Amino acid sequence: MRPGRSRVLESCLPNASRLVGSVVLPVTAASRVLGESLSAFLLRRRLERAASLLCSTDYANRTIMEIALECGFNSASHFGQKFREPYRVTPSAYRSLMAQLRSDRSSATIERNSRS
Repeated sequence: MRPGRSRVLESCLPNASRLVGSVVLPVTAASRVLGESLSAFLLRRRLERAASLLCSTDYANRTIMEIALECGFNSASHFGQKFREPYRVTPSAYRSLMAQLRSDRSSATIERNSRS
């Protein structure tokens, strides 16, 4: 290692240890409170948001990849893989199923109102 580098590393270590000390405890505490790791919690929340956007009529014209990017995924394949784990269908199939449910619900409401 070059002489200048060792001084830079030594000067960074106290700051790094202070930073680690202030970050690790809250993450550990958060994991206990959440009942899951912080990364699992964040992934779950990102997927819940994606599922919500896939159902939203406001996002009907957005591509799956645009929704994935908005929810923090950089790859369509990674998003699809992670989405299929909890939802058991692809994002595209989920969107279609939710649109069909919305259509069925709308038709049922119209039928009920026409009987009244």
